[in-house]
Amino acid sequence: MKHIAHKTTVRSSLRKRLLVWTLSIMISLVLFLTTFSVLTTYNAMYDQLMLNKQIENDWLAERYAWFISEYADQLNKFEVGKTLKSDLQTWCEGELGYLERNRIISECNAIIAQNADIVEMRLFNLIDDEVLVVERSGSHTEPTNGGLLFWQNRSESLQSNTVLQEHGGRLQISHLFTRFENNEPLVLITLYVRMSALSSIAQEFTAQSGALFLFNDDSQLLYASVPDGSGLTADTVGQYLRDGADRREGAYKGYFWFVQGVSRDKITIVQAVPHNMITGTALKNIYAGLAAAGIAVLAAVSFSLLFSKIFSRPIIALSKKMQTATIKDYQEQSGAERNDEVGLLESSFDTMIKRNRELIGREYQTRIEKRSAQLRALQAQINPHFLYNTLQVIGGMALRHGAPDINEIASNLSDILRYSLSFGKEMVQVRQELKFLQSYLDIQNRRFGDRISISLETDESLMDCMIPKLIMQPLVENSLQHGLSGKGGKWRIRIAMKKNGEDLSVTVEDNGRGIPPGQLETIVRQLDSGVENTLSASSHIGLGNVNSRIRLKFGAGYGVALTSEEGKGTRVELRMPMQRGEEDAV
Repeated sequence: MKHIAHKTTVRSSLRKRLLVWTLSIMISLVLFLTTFSVLTTYNAMYDQLMLNKQIENDWLAERYAWFISEYADQLNKFEVGKTLKSDLQTWCEGELGYLERNRIISECNAIIAQNADIVEMRLFNLIDDEVLVVERSGSHTEPTNGGLLFWQNRSESLQSNTVLQEHGGRLQISHLFTRFENNEPLVLITLYVRMSALSSIAQEFTAQSGALFLFNDDSQLLYASVPDGSGLTADTVGQYLRDGADRREGAYKGYFWFVQGVSRDKITIVQAVPHNMITGTALKNIYAGLAAAGIAVLAAVSFSLLFSKIFSRPIIALSKKMQTATIKDYQEQSGAERNDEVGLLESSFDTMIKRNRELIGREYQTRIEKRSAQLRALQAQINPHFLYNTLQVIGGMALRHGAPDINEIASNLSDILRYSLSFGKEMVQVRQELKFLQSYLDIQNRRFGDRISISLETDESLMDCMIPKLIMQPLVENSLQHGLSGKGGKWRIRIAMKKNGEDLSVTVEDNGRGIPPGQLETIVRQLDSGVENTLSASSHIGLGNVNSRIRLKFGAGYGVALTSEEGKGTRVELRMPMQRGEEDAV
């Protein structure tokens, strides 16, 4: 009896030790993998959401810069026009005649008529202390009577051109007109604009993005959009701006803050996003990960208990079955063949396979959506300064010549906008891309005084090949901005296309300044660093944009090859699979 009891004790101790070791190892692995997965998911979601917010804030700044520029152009007419400038000086000298007055009022009426958001204009005579009021219904002159307090209360150290202020629920946009000889203030020209012109831009971007505040250069609040119950006030924003004046973004009092100056801080954009808005999506993944970890731990405990209790042929058979089974080909068992622990393991294994199929399908769909989002984000990074430069060209031509070539350049710009803003097609024919590129180059040639010489070397048979939309323009723009800009003489750009085996090769070569060897090595290394690095970068998006789009579309074996010789020029070669297709309207 003693001998039997001794053997039973040994067997029981061994079972417990095996159970403890099995549980410890499996639970540790599950917890480690779950923790790693949760942290990785959280960091990826956090970085992506923060990047989206930064991009949104930059686009919002571009919109407001365009808003300020539009009204500044109207006010600058009084500085540029020699006749209007002379009429204003005559008015300040007390000798304004009927013709001079009529010209001033006519120009004001034209400005008001062109913009439905402008309610009225006021021209304050700083010498005779009177104001010329021009409304849609008429015009009249009246004494200032304290109407200049909004301007007199400004610090003399602040700027005086294109100043934005809020007054009586309207936006005041002012410009100081001075005497050229001695810089003596003569006239303050002020536009009174509906506040909706300012707020409508903000509402496009911040419908679901937390709180938004707009300040002028004197820290005066112009506009605020604050969600109900947030408790945010302009004082809270002002405190953050004082505490973190040198930071473009940061965390403060439960919010993530994003600050962006527009047009030399004529407007300061401040956005405040609650922590839970940015981390909410990541928290869902954390909860899902914790739930999966709990299920995995329970499964590990069950498996360990059964494994520690039974050492028999059914377990070995089941183990082999689990080792050889695949998710794709596995046939679910009914579970009615066994009613013991082995049957329970088979049923649990069936459930695990089913859940893994669901998780794999969900993960596959997530990757497809992420790749699509990456492609859209990269395609949206077209440099907006090109649009502004083009509009400056049009404005300059209009001022110098009156109109002759505006129709042609406006037509090219219309083609560019229609092509670049149509998102229906990801792939286009070469002939369509070249047509868009020609419109772009025509405008650039106007801008640079016909200094650009373009040569195209290709075969007609390649014109129906399919390439990603907007893939060549960034390469030409890269040559203009980084290779040819600042270089004297004739600028030459050579574009060549040829068939290279089963691939299509596109080459853009210029006679520019070239790239120093150290900088060239850095750029090549960045091009090889992958798509994620390109999406998170805030600059150098030209070549990286093209390279990442090609790799996302066709794989790592394709993309951009860059060679350059300092002082002689740069050569960019783009390689992708040869594809042909029918022409579609873009």
